[in-house]
Amino acid sequence: MEKIVKDNIQKNKITIGVASFTNLYFSAKMLNEKIRSKLIISGQDFRNVDFIYNNNYFEVNPKYDDKYNIPENYQKYSEFKKGEVLISEFYIKK
Repeated sequence: MEKIVKDNIQKNKITIGVASFTNLYFSAKMLNEKIRSKLIISGQDFRNVDFIYNNNYFEVNPKYDDKYNIPENYQKYSEFKKGEVLISEFYIKK
């Protein structure tokens, strides 16, 4: 999230949705206040979000429930891998 804020320094607020069973509020608390104050975490409400976070941790099987699907009007912005294992990724609105 820190990278997103630094890459989009011209924005006063950046809204992030969550496409996994993850509480980004806890992650945001680790950021300094200046960066944290620019973030709005919207949960699974993807209307009008700038970015969507996914760490592939789900409370239900995504094969049978579409609530974690990334909308088609978003594209991958960044990813974090450990070796060949995808840990997390951010998507940005096209």
